[in-house]
Amino acid sequence: MGFIGFGLVGCTPCFCDHYIFSEVDGVVHLNGKPLPNVEVIQYYRSEEYNQSATNPTTTDNQGKFHFPAVTKYAFFGYPVEPVNEQKITIVHNNTEYKGWWYFKHNYDDNGEIDKKISLTCDLSAPDQEREGRSGPVAGICDF
Repeated sequence: MGFIGFGLVGCTPCFCDHYIFSEVDGVVHLNGKPLPNVEVIQYYRSEEYNQSATNPTTTDNQGKFHFPAVTKYAFFGYPVEPVNEQKITIVHNNTEYKGWWYFKHNYDDNGEIDKKISLTCDLSAPDQEREGRSGPVAGICDF
């Protein structure tokens, strides 16, 4: 009697959530003054799940915004390095600002910067690179 393989060589049972983009809280301001009603756009693309999406929101009266975590339930852990492109763009007075651009190479909750993502985005700040877990995070937002 022979054994039939399923093509799952190297896979391990997981039964867990894969975090494509961890939960994000943030505030948008200009020179310290909170900006209400500013459009904030989250974009992500996952190579492994062949999925991408754009999620817009608007800041509240205190300039705050929120994006829930983007997850995929997984039955198996695959022996590959994930590639999850992440962007947060801020649109104010018809000008786009790069708030957060990052390539996440893990599925951990808060695996981008090893803590909850809490952004402070000053539209007068220069675009900079800050250290993330698996590479630089580019944009104007501090964390």
